[in-house]
Amino acid sequence: MKMTVTDKPQPLTLESGTSLLELENVGTETIYRGWEPVTTASAGNYPGVKLAAGEQISYGGNGLPLANRTLYLVCDSGKTTQLNYTQR
Repeated sequence: MKMTVTDKPQPLTLESGTSLLELENVGTETIYRGWEPVTTASAGNYPGVKLAAGEQISYGGNGLPLANRTLYLVCDSGKTTQLNYTQR
C-alpha cells in the first residue's frame, strides 16, 4: 500500500494478525518513525528513528507483537514524502 507522509503526525495502525511490516521510503524526504505518539520532527522532541529517502526496513520475525499496534510517522516541517508499506 502507499501513503503520503507529511509534517502532520500520522498513525499507521497495524491490522489484527500482522506479524511482518515492511516499509520503503520511495520519496525524497526523511521519515521519522516510532511507536510513541509524535508532535513534529522539527520540534526537536521526537524520539523517532529516521527512514531516509530510498531506505527500507522490516519489523517482525523477532517475537515483537505487531498486531493492533500503531506506528507513528512524520516528516520535517513543510515536507512530504511517499511511503510504500506491506502488512503480512
